[in-house]
Amino acid sequence: MCISLYSVKRIKRNPCLPDRQDYLATPLNNGMVNTFFRYGGGFICMLSFAFCQMAKAQITTAYPPGADSSKIIHLLNADTLMGIQPQGKDSAQMQKLIGHVRLEQGQTIFTCDSALQNLSANTIDAFGHIHINQADTINTYSDFLHYEGNTKIATLTKNVRMTDGRMVLTTNLLNYDMNTHIGSYISGGKLVNQSTVLTSERGYYYADTKDVYFKSNVKLLDPEYTLTTDTLLYNTISRIATFVAPTTINTGNSIIHTSCGYYSTVENYAHLCDRPTILDSAQQVTADSMNYTKNTGIGVAFGNVVWTDTARKMTVLSNYAIANQIKNTILATEKPLMIIERKTDTLYMAMDTLFSGQIERPLDTGRVEKDPEDGIQPVKVISKRDTSALEKDASITKNIEGTTHQPVKTDTTITTKDAVPISKDTSSTKKDTSQLRYIIAYHHVRLFSDSLQGASDSLYYSDLDSAFHFYKDPVLWTGVSQLTGDTIVLFTKDQQASRIVLQHHAMIINRIGDSIYNQVKGNIITGYFGNGNELDWMDVNGNAESMYYAQDNSGAFVGGNHSTSAKINLYFKDGKLNKVVFLKDVDGMFMPPTKIPEEDKMLQGFRWEADRRPKSKAELMQ
Repeated sequence: MCISLYSVKRIKRNPCLPDRQDYLATPLNNGMVNTFFRYGGGFICMLSFAFCQMAKAQITTAYPPGADSSKIIHLLNADTLMGIQPQGKDSAQMQKLIGHVRLEQGQTIFTCDSALQNLSANTIDAFGHIHINQADTINTYSDFLHYEGNTKIATLTKNVRMTDGRMVLTTNLLNYDMNTHIGSYISGGKLVNQSTVLTSERGYYYADTKDVYFKSNVKLLDPEYTLTTDTLLYNTISRIATFVAPTTINTGNSIIHTSCGYYSTVENYAHLCDRPTILDSAQQVTADSMNYTKNTGIGVAFGNVVWTDTARKMTVLSNYAIANQIKNTILATEKPLMIIERKTDTLYMAMDTLFSGQIERPLDTGRVEKDPEDGIQPVKVISKRDTSALEKDASITKNIEGTTHQPVKTDTTITTKDAVPISKDTSSTKKDTSQLRYIIAYHHVRLFSDSLQGASDSLYYSDLDSAFHFYKDPVLWTGVSQLTGDTIVLFTKDQQASRIVLQHHAMIINRIGDSIYNQVKGNIITGYFGNGNELDWMDVNGNAESMYYAQDNSGAFVGGNHSTSAKINLYFKDGKLNKVVFLKDVDGMFMPPTKIPEEDKMLQGFRWEADRRPKSKAELMQ
């Protein structure tokens, strides 16, 4: 191993101690080194060829013959070279380089203010304004450097700065392996990549792949968000942060919790796994995995999705969902289940597809037009699945595509006279419409609570009137009573049932024994609930007809009364029909049980649909 001095331009001579020699070396035409030395105060000038050979050997023969040329450190420049004479055969041969020091090893250039070079160990200790240029790709700066030439490992301390043109890594202690191109710090560091700043206690930089592995108290600051975690992998080219430990991302209007996935700081796009959660002031979404785009506010959730409207205590479960945090909407498919917490019980509702959004402005009619800019439309997702049921009901399909925020209307035979006067509902109070929400559920809708069960093809709910609108073959049960009609509207107040309206072909059936049913039908039936969500009384208006069975005090049937009237009032007790009052144009006949004709036992349109009645909330979760 050797050190070449062929490019040394000028070396100053300085006084030296008795045990050292100072050399002033300049190249001669024959390649020898012209050396002047001063020892013990005497000055001798030698120009002979033999002494030049001796002087050259003292400076350059520290490296053994056959040394690996790739590990040789070449001295390119220094203002002063001070050679230190070895003391004993085991002493290291060293030299001190002062002023504008420039060294070279392979494609790496070292510059500094001064350096101590151990020729025997092939090491350098450099001081002041250190700069390592590795093949014009990686540039590293520091105040101090220890470099192992054989292993090509550099230890830089104080004011350390490494850059590849894209990022800047700063720390006070950096170990850099020039073989593997891996740099590491263990006492705190910061990386700046354009507008992104990352800090951690420990870090590992992989120059070839441009990956940085951050460990312990990791924090990422970006104009769009803040990220904190214990471990993070970051690529300075793609600017993608990969999560490998529990991580929290704060975007300003939402917070993301995840332990797996990645986030693109360029596209503001995240893929999250291992049950991530996205939450804001109004809602929260958890799923097996999610894709989230901050610019649009849209998150797509996959597997065991749990979406919660925290303000309304409303939760949606499904296996697939799309949530828009900006518009505060959600579309849920694949066995969605909606859970609404109420004061006395909880309402569970299952369907094929659920869409819920926020109503932005009120209208005098109580109806809200569709937002044309709403980026999430139920029809778009449903079109990927079986749409045969939607195609069979063109009216529902047209409604969903055209005016998503309006109730679905399937019965075009209902007249204006029969329509429910929603705007006159005294149970509804004026609300802040910026907070209002609507719900659309369609196909195979079923609901269950302790006090109310139901089934229909589709459903619409709006906070504007606090009413559930059931469409297409709807049926509800409360206690032992079954309620049917072409359309059913259930009004609520303070999260409790307050009033129900059965429109067109309306019928109430109350089972009192085997194949024995009290029945009332009419054009419109309006029912009112008392305490405990149980029916208190009902008003049957228009073409009212009833079949009512009378019982004695022992419960035995004494006869049946088949009557027609313009108007009938029904009164309930403990959920059962207790009294019937005929108010106008009454025409009826009371018959003993054995004298009732079979055709009069069941009113026209009678349907007892107990098989459609949900028996428990567990049934809805299947």
